[in-house]
Amino acid sequence: MRVNFLNSRWLYLLTFMLLTWSYHHMFYPGYHVTDTQWQLGQASNPSKPVSDWHPPIETYSWKAISALTGNTDNMFFWNLLLVLGGLGLILSSMIANVDWGNFLYLIIGLSPTYFVLLPYFHKDIPFAGSLMFATGLLLYSEEFKNRFLVFLAGAFLFYALLLRHNGLFAIIPFCVYLTFRLVGEPPKSSFKQIAIWSVAIFSFFLSSANLCNWAMTKRKMYPAQMQFIYDVAGASYYSNDFLFSKTLPNIRNGLFDLSTLKKSYSPDSAYSLFFASDLNTGFILTEEEFKSVRHDWWHMLATHPLSYARHRLNCFYSFVSHQGDGHEIATEDYERTVQYFEIRGLTGILLYQYAEAALGSSFDWLWNKCFYLCLYLFVILAVRFFKIRLSPAVQAAYWSGLFYLFSYLVIGVSYQFKYALWSTMIIMPIAISTASHLISRYILKPVPC
Repeated sequence: MRVNFLNSRWLYLLTFMLLTWSYHHMFYPGYHVTDTQWQLGQASNPSKPVSDWHPPIETYSWKAISALTGNTDNMFFWNLLLVLGGLGLILSSMIANVDWGNFLYLIIGLSPTYFVLLPYFHKDIPFAGSLMFATGLLLYSEEFKNRFLVFLAGAFLFYALLLRHNGLFAIIPFCVYLTFRLVGEPPKSSFKQIAIWSVAIFSFFLSSANLCNWAMTKRKMYPAQMQFIYDVAGASYYSNDFLFSKTLPNIRNGLFDLSTLKKSYSPDSAYSLFFASDLNTGFILTEEEFKSVRHDWWHMLATHPLSYARHRLNCFYSFVSHQGDGHEIATEDYERTVQYFEIRGLTGILLYQYAEAALGSSFDWLWNKCFYLCLYLFVILAVRFFKIRLSPAVQAAYWSGLFYLFSYLVIGVSYQFKYALWSTMIIMPIAISTASHLISRYILKPVPC
């Protein structure tokens, strides 16, 4: 049987190669932020113990890429495969028209948020990419009734959970989806069955991730300290009551108290508290100090819940609505990136000019998370009132993105755009596909003769 290549899904492979070439031509070998340099140092130097300050799986990913290809820079292609490959799988399954699907593939794949942030080595990139790839595999597993693709998607979901601690919120809808694939949707299975199996699958993911992180970690640095200290500081700020015990050195020495806390606390970010104040923990706590900070957090939660709620609500408001939040940070990062990369030929110059325009004021709305919340609202309204049907895998991805975005109500220490990357990346193809269905149904429908 002869297959028309230009009218088949194989055309997405050409588009993927074109997108990969564009990113490679402009950005290879990628930009190493401070976090990446930390982990790359651990991966390339066997004498440095792998710590848990950043996800250990990323350090081991660097080691694996280096062992397989002989060059750690090829991690760049792994990130592109996850994000752009996942996007291609999703669009090729959701969009029936191959030409339109590939056009959207190019538009989304080169959209400002993708184009500016994909060159970075940061855990949020492979986290979002692994969830994108898992979603694409689940869509194809539905189409071809292939159980192996479900298990493969589960491996990518597990990889994502290892990359981000609050990734557990993004995993929850997929656990419900896997339950539906295992025991069936109502009325075939009862609510009780669904609840039990969903909790069991989620517990399996979570316990396995904790076990893997424990096995990979050779030096404990207690990364949760940052969240605990920030939350206790926020509750102290709003309650006007210093809620820290005397365990931390500079608190014990009287260098950090309520007055200095009020000068350095901000709901926008914890960084001013840690880098521009007299708290100065250096992120190095003993196990006893960490346990004391954790105790302070639980005590604060029990005695000042309203102050804590006010702190978290203000942090979340800053996270989703801070004007130009991602734009400011992305611009700052991109200026450093341009100094790092060699602009290669005419194509590189054109791509550079596009990236500069992408960070201009005309694209400010793309760096505001409220825009993406509007896309989530648009999709749910289209499903509710216009009976747009989303496949089960797309529904799981939709709720995963939304759950992950709202996880910053309780977890999160900064408003940076990259922290919402999964939520913003997945809603773009879902919203555009939904809009395409509405347009084809109500605007481009055949006119009766």
